[in-house]
Amino acid sequence: GDDESQHPLLMDLGVVTVPGAKDAASRVTSFNQLFCQGAISMHLLMERIKDWADQSKGMFKEMGEDEVEASYAAWSEIKRDDERMRRCLSLNSRMKKHQRCIEKLLRSYNVLLRFG
Repeated sequence: GDDESQHPLLMDLGVVTVPGAKDAASRVTSFNQLFCQGAISMHLLMERIKDWADQSKGMFKEMGEDEVEASYAAWSEIKRDDERMRRCLSLNSRMKKHQRCIEKLLRSYNVLLRFG
């Protein structure tokens, strides 16, 4: 049967990974490709999180109107209000920039390199 832990889009594309296993058939050809795939994955994950929050009465951290204090609010309330969605900290998270990704990648493989 279908693996429910995989996003349907990834399953349709035939993109299934096994953690820790080398994939001889990998279609990855560049760092830019990985970065773009990361952006798509982040979007898909955020949509999945919103679905889970809908089904489980989940909450998100939301910055107050004063932009000083944050508190948790139910997703069912936040999703109906564009202004509240803008203040929702989790929905506005960003990916690391290319330079920072490269630094972390190189550090993972014990390569010392400084930018700038």
